[in-house]
Amino acid sequence: MTLDVLIDDPSNAGGVAARAGFTYQDQVGVGFLLDMLVDVTVVAVEFETADDITLRLLENGRSINEYIQVKTTEDDRKWSIKEITARSKSGKRTIPGTSLCEKSLACDRFEAEPRFRIVSKRDVASALRPFCVPRGRRKAVTEKLAALKESFSKKHKSFTSTNHRNLGHWAENLYWQVAGSGDGLERDCINKILRMCEAEGSIPAMAQAEAMYGELLSQVREASEADRATDGDKKSLSRTEIKRWWKEELADIRAKSRLHIKVYTSLPEPFLTEITTCDEVAIARSMRGFDVEFDDGEWRSEALCDYLVDWLPEIALPSHTLAQFDRFSARQLLTKILDALKGRRIDDDMLLAEVLLHAVMRNHLKSEPVPCRLFNMEDGAATSAHIVFDDSGDQLWLGRPHLLRADQHAEILTEITESLHVAVSSGILKSERRFIMTLREPRHARPSSIDRLFTDRAKIEDLRRAVRLPILLAYESPHLATGFYDSYLDDLIAEADQEYAKLKHMLPAALINISVHIFLVPVPNVDSLLSDFERAITK
Repeated sequence: MTLDVLIDDPSNAGGVAARAGFTYQDQVGVGFLLDMLVDVTVVAVEFETADDITLRLLENGRSINEYIQVKTTEDDRKWSIKEITARSKSGKRTIPGTSLCEKSLACDRFEAEPRFRIVSKRDVASALRPFCVPRGRRKAVTEKLAALKESFSKKHKSFTSTNHRNLGHWAENLYWQVAGSGDGLERDCINKILRMCEAEGSIPAMAQAEAMYGELLSQVREASEADRATDGDKKSLSRTEIKRWWKEELADIRAKSRLHIKVYTSLPEPFLTEITTCDEVAIARSMRGFDVEFDDGEWRSEALCDYLVDWLPEIALPSHTLAQFDRFSARQLLTKILDALKGRRIDDDMLLAEVLLHAVMRNHLKSEPVPCRLFNMEDGAATSAHIVFDDSGDQLWLGRPHLLRADQHAEILTEITESLHVAVSSGILKSERRFIMTLREPRHARPSSIDRLFTDRAKIEDLRRAVRLPILLAYESPHLATGFYDSYLDDLIAEADQEYAKLKHMLPAALINISVHIFLVPVPNVDSLLSDFERAITK
């Protein structure tokens, strides 16, 4: 909707000519522009036209102009009826139309229905306090407002607006807003910007909110200082214009946020239940056993696979891709994930084992992964890398997950232990560091105390001290193969303790000073679990 600007005098005398130092009035104006973004009845805000500021409203088909006087006078006294009705004098004679209330009423010279507002730094005396109650919430002060209307009707009876309205009408339609200091106005506007952005799903930095406030302040100042005669249309800022500006700012906030968003802070609820632990600090060995549990007598294979699919984005996609999405949701990213998996030399066994380890690391150790590490393997290198944050010093966990079928159990355990002695060799650690430097995107990651080790100048021996070796074994358990029974959990715990003891003694002597952590996940049948996992990915 386009409105003719309320300029009936093209002269720049008065407000436009005297704008030096009008920062407070501009700050008030910014507040009205922000209000206009959420108040659909406000069509435009004008500056230095019919009044200091004028709101153009459309309510239920009625055109309304709200004429706003901004008063910045410094005084210890509160505003009083006497002060706002006092006229200037010429000698002993008072000059009609020179009191504050008359000047405000005089703005009523256009067709639209008038409303009036005074915005002041100073507070008001108790007699004027009913005017400070916002419109729509005045039921409790109805009688006091009626008395004020009657009182003002008797003031300067001969003075009326161009549209023949008197000061009683002015009082009936007046709202007095005590806005306080300029610093307070600026703070309120910036807080309002932050709240409005948050409501739109954007969280700007304080500097961004302050910049948005500064931009609006510039727009208000430019409109206020525009020449009435030659640039009258620039003195009005419409809701359409400000909404367009607002949308552009939100888009910019989102774009900048994605550049630096920390993508690994969102975690789903843990699915695996920790049933047993053993932490042997003296020999740098530990074990955690997990249970998938039964539901209504059935082992929760399908539920487990659904949970694991939710972790696939972090395994298959780089940080900058994850940053484009607002929440942790594998389903939204499934197409991208499947594209990432195409052509990779990764079998289903490896992918399932890897995502199991990833889920344990993320949910139970609150780690941050080095993304896509799985797809950049070299012989002897870990398939996954995670940073675990610790008060005593952050750690680099280089993982090796495996699925163990019953008939391969002993064979694979031997292979694991034989390959581990190269895990912390200088050549392998240099390879790991190179991959991490290539794949890790610091702008999307939390700062870590081991970041300094991810440079070619850092010493390998320092990196070795930060390394931890997690080994996940998802193995076929005879106790689960028989289905649910009351004491199955006791048997799983005893079985996990035995598995840990066996593997601990198989670890090579070369790892005596390296922390090794065993994660055990018993399953009824590896092949059945793989089938459910494949269905979960493609459904």
